[in-house]
Formats: sequence, structure tokens, C-alpha cells
Amino acid sequence: MPDTELEQAIKLAVAHLNKRIKEEQANISNLQSMLATKLPAKKYSEYVTELARSEGAINELHELKVFLSALAGTN
Repeated sequence: MPDTELEQAIKLAVAHLNKRIKEEQANISNLQSMLATKLPAKKYSEYVTELARSEGAINELHELKVFLSALAGTN
């Protein structure tokens, strides 16, 4: 049975969320690499703040993805 317009829209939204999650994961990897080097205290603090933001974003994106997937009846 073909998907309804709503189901198609939700699947597109979930695909977009998956892409954003991967982008944030890449950002985290990059930040972790930068934090492994010797940095001035101010830069270190900025990277730690950005790392926390990215981790929070991943959690929010994942929660939204789970909600939309449940709404569409997909995983």
C-alpha cells in the first residue's frame, strides 16, 4: 500500500534528522580531536561548550526522530 502524504513527509523529516545527527556526530568527533591537543584555556572552554551543545542537539534530534517514526509506524 502506498504511503500517505503525511507518512511520506514524516519519512523525509526522519531522513533529514538522520543527516543532522550524522553532522553533529562528525562535529563531536572533530571537537574531541581538537580537545586532545594543547589549547589555550579560552579555546578549550569554547570547544567544551560546543561539544555539549552538539551532544544536546543529538539527543533532541534523536527524540524527535523516535517520535516521528512512532507517528508514522516505522522505526
